[in-house]
Amino acid sequence: MKPIAAVLGGVALCAACLASVPAGAQSASSRAEDAMDQILFDQNASDFVVYRIVNFGYIEVTFPSNTPRDVANRILDAARKSPNISGVRENFRGAACSRF
Repeated sequence: MKPIAAVLGGVALCAACLASVPAGAQSASSRAEDAMDQILFDQNASDFVVYRIVNFGYIEVTFPSNTPRDVANRILDAARKSPNISGVRENFRGAACSRF
């Protein structure tokens, strides 16, 4: 029969191993979300652009209907160039923004 301390130590070690997730194990959707958040922050667009993760790192971006196309294109180009975003689909069906 094993001492209780040895059993509990083994259980704690197994729990620690299960709790540690390798850095590369982040899901495609999480990587895409992080990348898009950074793009919107860099472009100062997080207050008027809405996006959602569609599936496996694909993003659907909704712009206000009156967004200038050059502003939208800068954001879309950055998203399409990101290695963490699998694909981008955009639409301009959002409510008009007073910023433009």
